[in-house]
Amino acid sequence: MLKQFISYRDKLSPVMLLVLGLGLISLACSLGSEQAAKPLRIKNSLATLTPTAAISQAEAPVEALPQPAEAVLNQQAAPAEAVQIARLPTLTPTPLSQPASVAFAAPTQPAANPVAAVDPSPTPTTWTFTEVTATPTTPGATPPPAGGPLPTLPPPADPTKTPKSKVAGWSFRGVQTWHQQDSMLVIGEIINNTGKPQQAVDITGTFYDDKDQVIKNELDILSHVAVDVVPVGAHIPFELVIESSQPVYRLDLLALSEPADNPPRQDFQFANISQQQNESNLYCLEGQIQNIGSPLADYLIVVAIGYNAQGNVVSFGEYSPASPGVIVGDQASPFEMCLDPLDQQIARHEIRALGY
Repeated sequence: MLKQFISYRDKLSPVMLLVLGLGLISLACSLGSEQAAKPLRIKNSLATLTPTAAISQAEAPVEALPQPAEAVLNQQAAPAEAVQIARLPTLTPTPLSQPASVAFAAPTQPAANPVAAVDPSPTPTTWTFTEVTATPTTPGATPPPAGGPLPTLPPPADPTKTPKSKVAGWSFRGVQTWHQQDSMLVIGEIINNTGKPQQAVDITGTFYDDKDQVIKNELDILSHVAVDVVPVGAHIPFELVIESSQPVYRLDLLALSEPADNPPRQDFQFANISQQQNESNLYCLEGQIQNIGSPLADYLIVVAIGYNAQGNVVSFGEYSPASPGVIVGDQASPFEMCLDPLDQQIARHEIRALGY
């Protein structure tokens, strides 16, 4: 065999050997390039996250960790090099601690202002009084002290013209005045001698200072007449309150009214009248009223008047039953009234009733 091979070698020319060598080299390169063209695939298994206990809504959310960037493999890397990728550790979220509870103090209620105890028994108002007609005073005299009696002026030459009446025929009787600080209280009776029943009766007047000059400052006047319609010849009590910044030394009373067509009846009877003085020093009257005439429509008023020893009006009271229509025939309605004597003595009383 050796001899035969040597004979073949000797027979090959140098050109043939060169061609054969290049062919072998080309075959080797072809096999190497196919192996290098295959891509390298690497399987990367990520770590599994282990869930933990749920976090309450009050907890702050866990800050998200940055996601790892995907590995970029160079497909042109040499096939002999092995890429080693380490496994990521398992991430276990750590729950946040519960937030500290903040305790708010309950709002404090403001301290209530202490209320002074009120004596249930009212202190009676002290008035000092004087009659309208009495001894004279000198113009320019010092005004009366607060709560003291009013100085009085001499009666006019013709008493029948005083007090003056706006409507002819009105006259006044038993008038007294009380003075306290900036107020004056006038109480008396008004008599209807106009010849017609009168309604909407209003008492006013002209008021004078210590120099007998008309007071021109603003006056607050409030009048009250006990009944709505005053029949002809009736004596009805009234009350007048005057508030003035100047003391009133004298007054001329005036009556304003309108004629009325339907006068109230006055033919009522009284029974079982009794009088007593209660613990508040009030002059109290009680009794019964009877209607011996025709049934009443809807109006009945009982008026009690207290007089002092001089015949002047001290105080008066009023009572109206809730259902005057049922008072007829033998039916009687009880009543009770108490009069404030205003630091005077009530010597006698009169009770009158009007209705229709």
